[in-house]
Amino acid sequence: MTAFLESAGEVSPVFEQRLRAVLDDHGITNPTLEEWYQATAFVDAVTEVANTIGDRTVLQAGIDMGRNVPWADEVGDDPTEVLKMVAQTNQDAYRNSTEEYPIGQYQIEEVSDNSAVVGVTDKWPYPSEIAKGAIKGALEAASDHVKHVTISETESGSNQLGRYEVDW
Repeated sequence: MTAFLESAGEVSPVFEQRLRAVLDDHGITNPTLEEWYQATAFVDAVTEVANTIGDRTVLQAGIDMGRNVPWADEVGDDPTEVLKMVAQTNQDAYRNSTEEYPIGQYQIEEVSDNSAVVGVTDKWPYPSEIAKGAIKGALEAASDHVKHVTISETESGSNQLGRYEVDW
C-alpha cells in the first residue's frame, strides 16, 4: 500500500494527495508498512483510483509493488521463479481467511526460457493494470536476465479474469 502511495507521488504530488484522500475515504489513513488493513477497503480504493485518476497510476503502483516484493534467497533470478514468488507474496498479503485463495491467484505457465503466460483467477478483485504492473516490476527488479518486459493481454482461460503473455 505504501508503494501505491509512493508511485502516485512519482507521477505527481497532486496524484499522491488525491490517492491519500481516496484511501482516507475508505478508512485507510496514513498507511504504514507495519499495519494491516481491510482488503475490501484497499480493493475499493484501487478501483476508485483506476476509475477516477487513471490506469497509468494503477500500472505504476503495480510496478512499484512488484519491485518491493521481499525475495527469498532460494528464488535466485530465474524469471519463472520470480513470478512464483510474486504469486506467493500476493497470497501472504491476505490473512484471516478460511479460503485458500481469498482473492484468487496468479496461475503461471512457463512457455520458454524468455516467456510465460500468467493468468489471474476469477476472484481477482483488482483492475488488471495492477497485476500487469506487479509482474513487470518484479521481473525487472529481481532478475539480472531481464532487460525488458512486454505484457500483452490474451484470451482468458476458464476461471480466469485475465490472462497475459509475458516476454522478457
